[in-house]
Amino acid sequence: CMLGHRDHRKRQRSAIPPLDAASLQRWRQRLDDPTPVTEAQACVLLAAIGIPMPEVCAVDSEASLLACAAEMDFPLVLKTAAPGIHHKSDVGGVVLGIRDRAALRAAYARISERLGPRVLLVQMIEDEGVEMILGITRDAQFGPLVVLGFGGVHAELLEDVTVLLPPFDEADALRALGRLRMRALLDGLRGAPAVDVAAFCRVASRLSVLADACREHIGEVDINPLLVDANGAIALDARLPDARGPELARVQQLIDFMIADDGLALRYQEHPTDGIAGSYAQRRVNCLSFTLMFVALARASGLQARAQASGDALAMRVLGDTVFR
Repeated sequence: CMLGHRDHRKRQRSAIPPLDAASLQRWRQRLDDPTPVTEAQACVLLAAIGIPMPEVCAVDSEASLLACAAEMDFPLVLKTAAPGIHHKSDVGGVVLGIRDRAALRAAYARISERLGPRVLLVQMIEDEGVEMILGITRDAQFGPLVVLGFGGVHAELLEDVTVLLPPFDEADALRALGRLRMRALLDGLRGAPAVDVAAFCRVASRLSVLADACREHIGEVDINPLLVDANGAIALDARLPDARGPELARVQQLIDFMIADDGLALRYQEHPTDGIAGSYAQRRVNCLSFTLMFVALARASGLQARAQASGDALAMRVLGDTVFR
């Protein structure tokens, strides 16, 4: 493992195109917003960085549903957009292959009666291919990691994935695919055509650039399935369940715990300690990246913070009269 990491660091990479400034700014602004990211918003954000997405429309009434359908081509897919439902097919929240307005109205009536009026209308992709998974997760030591592998409804059962440190180029993604047990599926089996592996690698590289550019804030991103066929790759479902990152939530809980009426003083140690100890106003924190997370949290929460560096330690003070109003 260590030798593989050494070789990875030494390998010459091709130039990785950066994200355009406008798309990056849009992501950073959305990640600074503590409200949950809807699936429709996730689709727009991912499309903005070059990840192919189908046309999607979020509605909450039959009238708005039919208006959106008039601007799209059949067949369509109808999915519940009720909050808190991550596996929509498990609860009967997905209707595929809707081919006319009558079928669309009937499908909406069934879903809205059981799961509420909020739905997504999506252009159906009828091409056959291989369902892959692509996403971002966070590691306590390494920060954001990009996950890629075989996906679909059986992704958790298959567990055929690998992870890469961002950013990486298309060649890195291709080498990572070679570590998967089912890699041969991508080359075509039993008469099936080979899929466009290069298209998948391009998408994976773009997501890795995002993970690196927003590493201070970004949390989990889940694209599953990402359909890869002979003509390209397109994401059929996407979620940002924890877009701001789990560290920010943990740090906010920590700060809430340590807040005092007259302010708060934190001492950041370069080396991890055995936990949290000390007086109410000053504690040692077992987290090498605490400073970075604190600044990100302060920026996201609109706090006023002052920091003063002193040798290998960093003292911070947050004014109590401005905290969490």
